[in-house]
Amino acid sequence: MLNSIDDVLAHWPAEEHWPVTGVRDRVTDLLQRFDDLEQLHRFWTTVREMRFPGTYGQTPWPFSCRLAHLAFDVANPHQKLMDDIERYRDSSDRLLVESCHDELRALMALENRMIVQDPHRRFADRIFRALGQGLQQGAKPVQLPGGHVLAAPHYAALVCDGIGLQTVPMCAVLALSPKLLDSEVYLFRGSYPGACGDAPLTSLGLKSLLPGVKSDPDLGELARIYLTSAEGAAGYAWGDTRGGDGAHGAENLTHLVLLGYAERTGGSEPNQLGGSWPQVSVTPAGVTAIHSAGVLPVIARQLSRGTALLHRCDETYEFDVCSGAIVASSGRLPAVMRVDVGELQEAFPDESIGDRDYEIPEVCYLDFSGAKVMADATFRDENNGTRPSL
Repeated sequence: MLNSIDDVLAHWPAEEHWPVTGVRDRVTDLLQRFDDLEQLHRFWTTVREMRFPGTYGQTPWPFSCRLAHLAFDVANPHQKLMDDIERYRDSSDRLLVESCHDELRALMALENRMIVQDPHRRFADRIFRALGQGLQQGAKPVQLPGGHVLAAPHYAALVCDGIGLQTVPMCAVLALSPKLLDSEVYLFRGSYPGACGDAPLTSLGLKSLLPGVKSDPDLGELARIYLTSAEGAAGYAWGDTRGGDGAHGAENLTHLVLLGYAERTGGSEPNQLGGSWPQVSVTPAGVTAIHSAGVLPVIARQLSRGTALLHRCDETYEFDVCSGAIVASSGRLPAVMRVDVGELQEAFPDESIGDRDYEIPEVCYLDFSGAKVMADATFRDENNGTRPSL
C-alpha cells in the first residue's frame, strides 16, 4: 500500500531519474518501467489524483501520465495521436510533434504486448482460425528474423482486440518447412507482413496450434465429401469446433487447408445437432492425395451407392453413379477427376447410369487441370442422344 508521495516516488521514480543508456529514449525507458498495460493501469489509478506542492501542477511522470491518460481515458487514442501529429505538423514546436510520435510508438508497443501476452490465448486461437480460412500469397518480399527472406510470403489476415476497444489488423505468415507441421508462424502487425515497418511481434510453431494433428493427414472425411457431393463441396463435421470432442476435427480441417487439399467455400450446411458445418470443397491436390491413400474403394463400398465404368484409351475408371467421383482407376492415378453425371443423364435419358459402360467420347468430365472436357457432339447428333444397339 502506497500511503504517501514519498512511497509513490520510491516505487515509481520520477522520469528525470530514469536510467540513461547512451542516447536517451523515453519510450524504451517507459517500456522497461512498465511491462504491460496492467502495470500502467495500477500506476495511473494511484497517481492520477495526486497533487505535488510547489510544482505548479507538474507531475514527476509527464510522459507516463500522458500515455496512461490516452490508454485508459480516450476512446480512440491512436486516432487522436495521428490527428495531433497532423495538426502540429506545420507548428514551429518540433518537440511537440516528436512527443506525439513517441506516445504513438509507446502505445503501439504496449498494445502489442497486450495482444501477445493474453493469458487466455485468444490471439493464438485467432491465428488458428485465420489459417483455417486459407492462405493468401503476397507479391512483396518479407524479411524474417535471422535474415531469412520470403520472396512470395503465404499469410493469413486476422483481427485482434486492441486498446480502447479498437481492432488491430494483423497477419500471420507461414514460413514453410519441408514437413508442414515443422513450419513456423510469424505474427506481424498490419494488413500485410511488414506493412508497418516492424519486425514480427512473436512466432509460434505450427505444431503448437495443431496439437492433435499427426504427421499424416486424416483423409477419411475429405474422401466422404469427394464421393458424396456432386460438386465436391459439403459440410465438414466438427470443422469449426475446438475443445472436447471437436478439437481434432477443427485441427484436421485446418491441416487439410494448409496442405492445399481442401478449401472453405464460405458457406455452411445445417447439421442434425441444430447447428451447422462449414462447407468445404476438395481441391485437385486433395483428390490426388485421396487416390494415393487408397481409401476411396472402401468408403464407396460402405456407402453402397453403386458405380459405373468409364473407358479412356487403355485405362478404365470406376465412378460413383450419384456424384461422378472417380472411385478407382486401372492406372496409378486417374487423369479424370469427376464425371458430369447430370450431363450423362441428359444425354442418355432412356437408361440408368450404371447399367452400361461408358466411353470417353460420350461423357463430359473434369480433368485435373480444372478444365471441363466436353463429350463428342457428333456422336450425340447421329444417335439422337441414345446408344446404338450392340
